Amino acid sequence: MATTGEVQQEYPEDLREMLANLPACLRCRAKHRKCDVLLPRCRNCAKAGVEDCVYHDHILGSELKRSAIVPLMQRLQKLRRERNKIAQGAPTIDSKTAFPSRAIPLFFGESACIPRSSAAPQQPVGLDSGSDLSSLLYAELLSNQQDMPRMSSELHNHLSHHFATHIHALYPILDVRDLEVSRSEQARSIPSSSRDFTQNMICAISCASLSDQGLRAQDLIPLACNFYEKAMERIQDVTDNVSVLTLRSTALLALFSLFVPKQGNFTQLISLAARLCLDLGIQKTEDVALRKLYLSVICMERQVALTLDRPWLLPTIDANPGSREPVDLLWWMLSLQCTQRRKSSEEAQTYPNPSLDELDIVIHQLQLHIPDLLAVLRQTQLAMAEASFANTSGTTQTAAASLINTYYTTPCLPTCLLPHWVFKATSICSNEPSSAAYRHGLLLLDRHRARWPGCVSLIHKLEETTG
Repeated sequence: MATTGEVQQEYPEDLREMLANLPACLRCRAKHRKCDVLLPRCRNCAKAGVEDCVYHDHILGSELKRSAIVPLMQRLQKLRRERNKIAQGAPTIDSKTAFPSRAIPLFFGESACIPRSSAAPQQPVGLDSGSDLSSLLYAELLSNQQDMPRMSSELHNHLSHHFATHIHALYPILDVRDLEVSRSEQARSIPSSSRDFTQNMICAISCASLSDQGLRAQDLIPLACNFYEKAMERIQDVTDNVSVLTLRSTALLALFSLFVPKQGNFTQLISLAARLCLDLGIQKTEDVALRKLYLSVICMERQVALTLDRPWLLPTIDANPGSREPVDLLWWMLSLQCTQRRKSSEEAQTYPNPSLDELDIVIHQLQLHIPDLLAVLRQTQLAMAEASFANTSGTTQTAAASLINTYYTTPCLPTCLLPHWVFKATSICSNEPSSAAYRHGLLLLDRHRARWPGCVSLIHKLEETTG
């Protein structure tokens, strides 16, 4: 067995720096001693003759032996050497050799960096009858909430159509061919891990995003979680190597977590998807489907970063304001928000603000039935109004009122980011409590409090502000 400290010397500097950030062992913590976090044992444990140097992993919530990290680091070094051989023009290695099948998935599972949620979905209550869904679909929804039998064609077609028109149009994570295959009745009868995972994630995301069908969140979320749990049964098969399939699967999970944050940490999932994009190098691809996939991931990453005021990882790609693709229009507006956040008020004088009025006309002329595209346009107008050197309270309040009106009159996707924007815009309009924008903002937060309980605190905060 390697002596304490010898193992670290075998690693390059970047890995040694990473290992230096490991938590202190439990023994050093208990004795209030400085732990040098060496492998396979710290010096204090080695001197005391303790065989197992154990630390607490905060992500997994369990205790792990420090010696277990040694084979992982050896594996990482081996993969690096194989990658360097490929970069130097050596013969391409077989994917099964580089990324063999394993009992534990590469990215997910009980021992992975992003563990599956063990929380069981709550039992659903009865559905409302005042929806435009047919009674047959209601019966299918009720029957599928418990045992998840094989879906009928009607239910599958409805959820697939909703995903294709409302979700895929804005976040084209899937290839068009894959989307068509997933909607095919014949394809559904052919067993396939990737197809089963994709179909269940499509249904999970569709159920979680249905906000305009007269259905209550407490009814749809448990059903969405059931589809999600079915998809997670296939997670090992679709994330067993660094590939486009793994990236698409991770992006679908990240998108779902924006609607149901309890089923996965969306910031970690989006960061993982961003890391896969860089490893696969698709940010430089000329393939149309892969470019749309990259745009989907970078748009989700930027939306979370801009909303929660966090940094981003993915490199920027050129926006194409002349494109009429929804994802291109979305990225163009988000790139403008990123630019405005980086610029100071003095710099704003030298940067001409692009005319968003033209984009407003384009969106209406194309009759894009994607409410969130119009909502992001209003968010961009608000961000630019706040960052403008010539900003006045009237300009900012007008932009905030327009954003509230868009959310109030159109069925936008109920992601966990929506309450933030509603609260921000309503706070700007709170200096006029009698205005329609302020009242509509409170009504919006009240409308979404069943899905997002934190909206109740936001309402109280606004009421305290206005006295």
